[in-house]
Amino acid sequence: MRMAWDGASRLPSTVEVVLTEQEEGGGLEWLQHNVQLNQDRGMPLDNVRCRTCDWNEVPADLREVEWDFIFGTELVYLPILTRILPRAIKQLARPNTQVYYGHRLGRYESMDLDLLDNFRSLGLEAKEQLQPGMKELPPEEEHFTQLFPEMRLAVYKIEFIDRLTAS
Repeated sequence: MRMAWDGASRLPSTVEVVLTEQEEGGGLEWLQHNVQLNQDRGMPLDNVRCRTCDWNEVPADLREVEWDFIFGTELVYLPILTRILPRAIKQLARPNTQVYYGHRLGRYESMDLDLLDNFRSLGLEAKEQLQPGMKELPPEEEHFTQLFPEMRLAVYKIEFIDRLTAS
């Protein structure tokens, strides 16, 4: 998942940031290239490393880490990704992991509902969060019942459903 360069560069050196990308199609190579460009420009990114992460088969060493945070944005652009992203999140997250995902609602027909349904089917809840400048969340049914809904960015906090009912 991705983190802004500026934010990553301001983290204490004791923090490890792992940026992941698929290896196929040159994604990982391009990510490594971008990290190197920023290091060459003087950004202190010694605590940032790049890894391959195939969502169909999340590497065991990544599954074993107790991640503090997982961030992702705009990762669903094919129907298959509405199924494998939630599975990957479920494999990587623990009950105390803070997971946030930014998704452009209305970008692809029906994928919004499929993504949310697939999170729910795995025992995860994707709950939309207020963003700067928002006083309240738009009614969920408003977006999902319109024939041509307006595209907008939604930021979801993803949590284990059983954790939500326990608190």
